[in-house]
Amino acid sequence: MIGDVRMDRPDTTLIVDEFRNAAALLTHICRLGCYHHDAASESPDALANEMRSLIAEHRRLWRSRNREGAFADSAGRPEAVIRFYEQVRK
Repeated sequence: MIGDVRMDRPDTTLIVDEFRNAAALLTHICRLGCYHHDAASESPDALANEMRSLIAEHRRLWRSRNREGAFADSAGRPEAVIRFYEQVRK
């Protein structure tokens, strides 16, 4: 498991959190694929809310290593996914 990794680094916790968030994003992308295949398989509202949470965690992690100004570029695609969910639920 990701949390069982052993590193002798001052940023071990941050690295584990980054891997957890990456895994959560990949899982979400799989759910998006399921939605594209069968729209009844997922709720666009639930998917949008999940993506909002993932973006919030991404922001927290981003601030630990990067300049805030470049975050908008990094979050652009996930935010586009939220816009997609908002469009399809109408």
